[in-house]
Amino acid sequence: MIPTGTIIRIEGPYACVRLVRQSACQSCRACSLGQSENKEIEIQATNEANAQIGDLVELDLKGETGLQAALVTYTVPLLTLFLGYILLERATSFLPFETSQAIAAVGCIVLAFLTFLLLRLLEPKLKRQGAFIPTIRTIL
Repeated sequence: MIPTGTIIRIEGPYACVRLVRQSACQSCRACSLGQSENKEIEIQATNEANAQIGDLVELDLKGETGLQAALVTYTVPLLTLFLGYILLERATSFLPFETSQAIAAVGCIVLAFLTFLLLRLLEPKLKRQGAFIPTIRTIL
């Protein structure tokens, strides 16, 4: 299903688009709209069609882009959590067993949090590169 929405704001080369959840969104995993309890969501999209405020537009949500964004957002911190635990437990193996595990458990949680923070800090750079951002395909 091709998502359609209305332009509500223009921000340079981007447009803020209000999407209304359709019944088909319930089973689709291409964006967070299917998971939302709210019937509307606002997303930022590259305005390649030069749409204006109030225009009804179609968005191009590239399937691989959504998958890549989910992979980076969820898999990288999860890997950091597991690898951090294993590495910290081995690095502190000279300590008593309980102490080693406690340090590894707390440390891996801190590492996962820092990974989320790093991804959040990298978000503007990814946005400038156009990574993970839908494109306005056509004006209806």
